[in-house]
Amino acid sequence: MKSLVSFDVQAPCMEIIAPSRPLPSFIEATPVGLKLSKDLTFEEWSAIASSFGVALQTAAWCIGDWMVYGERKWGRQLLLDGEEFDPAKPTRIPSHVYDAAVESTGLDRNTLSNYAGVCRKIPMEERRINVSFGHHRILAPLPPAKRLEWWSLLDSESKKLPTVKRLALSVRCVEGEARIVTDKELERRGAQAGHDNYVPHLTRLLTCLRKTVPLMDEDQREALRQDTAQLIDLLDSL
Repeated sequence: MKSLVSFDVQAPCMEIIAPSRPLPSFIEATPVGLKLSKDLTFEEWSAIASSFGVALQTAAWCIGDWMVYGERKWGRQLLLDGEEFDPAKPTRIPSHVYDAAVESTGLDRNTLSNYAGVCRKIPMEERRINVSFGHHRILAPLPPAKRLEWWSLLDSESKKLPTVKRLALSVRCVEGEARIVTDKELERRGAQAGHDNYVPHLTRLLTCLRKTVPLMDEDQREALRQDTAQLIDLLDSL
């Protein structure tokens, strides 16, 4: 089945995205910039950022849910000729649909994929209003039970949330009970920089493996063990 995919995302929808914290009357947001009708105090100028933050966070959820809705409702129709569809396990958003969404929203494909991925994994009832989309993105790949442990920790630290970077490092490095890495641990792992910094490479590898290992058969897992044997030997020798 061949499909013609196009989206028409009109500017008025942005008025719906963040109505909970509107801009003050002396500020007008236009498609090409911000109009300020009076001389602002520092406090007024600084407070504007919270409105932008709400809009950006809410837009991420709205766009992600929008894409996942289309994936789940029209997964079969969105496929091109020759592509297979398994109704028991809906296909992820096809490439040409992403291309159309990129053109309509002005966002890059990686951003759209991140939005959809987080929305797909974290149901609305689990999302925290006072926790950024970035924090949700870090916890999204975890199994639901493990994610609940981290939510309990973040809920208890709601007045002093860790940065997204610190949370990401904590999720990668902490074994057992969920906890936030200390300043000393953060310093130690950030001591190396540039090409010698292993952290981004390890992050990409773990992200890939979390997605692919559950789908592997035993032969593929054995091949993975052989491919990573040198790394395991290196770590065992330390």
